[in-house]
Amino acid sequence: MFCLGIKDVTFQSVESEFFKTYLDATDDAGTPMVAVDPSYARKLLRDLAVWSQSIGFAPHRDFAAVERVFGDVSADTSDAVFRFGRDGKPVYIPGPSDTAPLIRRRIEHLQKYLGDDGFETAA
Repeated sequence: MFCLGIKDVTFQSVESEFFKTYLDATDDAGTPMVAVDPSYARKLLRDLAVWSQSIGFAPHRDFAAVERVFGDVSADTSDAVFRFGRDGKPVYIPGPSDTAPLIRRRIEHLQKYLGDDGFETAA
């Protein structure tokens, strides 16, 4: 939600007990899951994909396939408004496995799309 949009997409069907264990682990790690209406979740992902594409970051190649999980849930029934980036600007925060060349390429990409002052970085 800060800059790169939908980077990774995975889907795995799991038994309810495994899912409960996963939710407990995220709670224990300080990042609890919060239940939301499916239309809210679909709108969040749709709006994030549009926003990140506007700055040149396409969603993960598997996003369209996995989005089908929502079925006929309409994002348009949610009135949620999402703000991406920070204070109106994308913020690039390198991940723990991002290499120095990848970080450099992403910063150059942002400079090309937004100019030197159009984004922030935590690099």
